[in-house]
Amino acid sequence: MLTKKWSWVIYSLLLFFLSCQPYIRPSYWCELNDIKNDSFKISVKRNINSDSDSILIAKAEGNYPDITTITTSWYNRDSSIGTWWYEKFDDVNIPWAITDSSVKYYVDFVTNAMHPVISFGGRLEPVGASLVYDAKVAFYEEYVQTIWVTNKKDTLVERIDTIYYWYNPADTIWWEKISTKFHNVSVVTMILDFDAGWGPLAAVGFTKPRITIFDENGKILRVYGDGKTGYWVS
Repeated sequence: MLTKKWSWVIYSLLLFFLSCQPYIRPSYWCELNDIKNDSFKISVKRNINSDSDSILIAKAEGNYPDITTITTSWYNRDSSIGTWWYEKFDDVNIPWAITDSSVKYYVDFVTNAMHPVISFGGRLEPVGASLVYDAKVAFYEEYVQTIWVTNKKDTLVERIDTIYYWYNPADTIWWEKISTKFHNVSVVTMILDFDAGWGPLAAVGFTKPRITIFDENGKILRVYGDGKTGYWVS
């Protein structure tokens, strides 16, 4: 019977051979270069130290939430962009989950905003916009994930940390702290920070986290962070 150590070695070798497959590294990864000036910024960093890191990040980004779990008030969803967002604000998609499509959407949004034009409806493009995305992988012999859970209006709500909230912080909400322990897992942590402004009285922004936990065989055990996003507006 294989020990956990040898199981992990065999799994790493398998990931190495699979890395030759073209789907392991999405073609658009190499197209996302850092761009920065006074009003616009794009920073996309996938911290990859091995082929297995590349595979796990691609798996985490390619894992879409079940559309039946997404609560939305926006029914005219554009199915071509995938099931990662749940509503719009000022023509900006608000994410339910971080995925490969969501990263590309916000990169394209900022890129297009750098070339301002007047749209058909007379709406000006943003005068400033920023997208900062970071993804990294870490292996843990023991990993503890803590979340806060509440039930409001018959809807279960989770948050990863106190800085990420889905409702007005002025609301009176009782949260239950829950910690879950995992053993011999790889953890992909993704954080996406976005903001855009059309002037002093029109802006939107948010910070969205997602944590995906993989077992020794590369199977997803749990995803944290999916759900409504607390976004600010002006």
